[in-house]
Amino acid sequence: MCSGAFFIIIGTILQATSKNIDQFMGGRFLIGFGVTVGCTSGPIYVVEISPPSMRGLFGGLYYAFGYCAGALVASWTCYGTGKMLGDWSWRIPIVIQAFPAAIILSTVWLLPESPRWQIANGQREKARSFLVKYHGNGNEDSAIVNLQMEEIERETNYDKELANSRWWDYRPLFSTRDRCFRIYLLILVGVFNKFVGGAVISYYLPTILDNIGIKSPDKQLLINALNVVFSSVASIFGCFYVDKFGRRNLYLWGALLTGFCYIPMNIIAALADGHVATGTGYAFVAFIYLYGVFFSFCWMPLQTLYPAEILPNDIRAQGFAFQELMNGLASFINTYATPVALERIGWKTYTIFLVFHFIYLVMLWWSIVETKGRSLEELEEIFADPHPVNKSLEKHKVVLATGQGVKADIDP
Repeated sequence: MCSGAFFIIIGTILQATSKNIDQFMGGRFLIGFGVTVGCTSGPIYVVEISPPSMRGLFGGLYYAFGYCAGALVASWTCYGTGKMLGDWSWRIPIVIQAFPAAIILSTVWLLPESPRWQIANGQREKARSFLVKYHGNGNEDSAIVNLQMEEIERETNYDKELANSRWWDYRPLFSTRDRCFRIYLLILVGVFNKFVGGAVISYYLPTILDNIGIKSPDKQLLINALNVVFSSVASIFGCFYVDKFGRRNLYLWGALLTGFCYIPMNIIAALADGHVATGTGYAFVAFIYLYGVFFSFCWMPLQTLYPAEILPNDIRAQGFAFQELMNGLASFINTYATPVALERIGWKTYTIFLVFHFIYLVMLWWSIVETKGRSLEELEEIFADPHPVNKSLEKHKVVLATGQGVKADIDP
């Protein structure tokens, strides 16, 4: 997290002071590199330190609050500076990027290491103290702490036997059947969802609004800024329901509801041909807002939470790096293919995304493993099962006794 923040600050300085496109692009590269490093380590840390019963809330808030706070500041800053004349209209939004990174750089040293890292590095007592303080309410004899210590130590010993000290060797990601399935899930939730239209709305909202007849730059900036507000509120609310509804239900309902939003958007775009009545145009905008609300409530809290949950300890960092690579490739395709599609086939672009929505829904139904309420070590057993989806949906009870740990392990 520290190194990621450092690169973001350096990249921001280069961008904000740039006098030519080469320096600007160099700064942008460093910012992208820093964001990738931070987005790899941050969610892993949050997932590893969170109690299983609250991991959905904390993991969801990490991404939803961070993304939405940044998006709100960025969209409304651009809306305000868009009225300015001169270079500061674009330099101010760039400079603001450095402030969150500076806060991280100066305060990250106050954070304790995760108990899993501490046990893996021979700091067992520090790990136990962390779990007692934050998971056991200060109770040294907490049955939950005893169970977690037992599970983490067992899993850590197993990981050491499979240790891969070569950071550049990504073969362990695909070394077993269950790991291949996890990587498939990683791509399914992190990459495929970029091809159901949400990224298009984010990147090319001005072009979309042009196509339906809303051409005023001021109106477009305002519509985008309001869209961020509605989506942000929805994503924060969604975080509080991750552990109640479960990850699987949120993925499935998110795909279904956003797909339904795309149907009227597709129809309006087909009839528009660049000229629609004002009321029809704003009906299209309303469905964009509704799409953003459903997407943000159901999927935004899971963006980094679910990938961090399904990856085993020894390849969690590499898995996130692999996902970031695949995300970059998907974003590259979206960035360069979508404007060409909008120009050449117009409204039929929305039809393609609509079809992808319901294909994606079927893929999610057959593939998503429920992680709600499970410890990271329990998920190892679920993925080792020949039918992990069915296994994850089974009811499972563990009876704990204070000071004695697990007294009974009851299978359905």
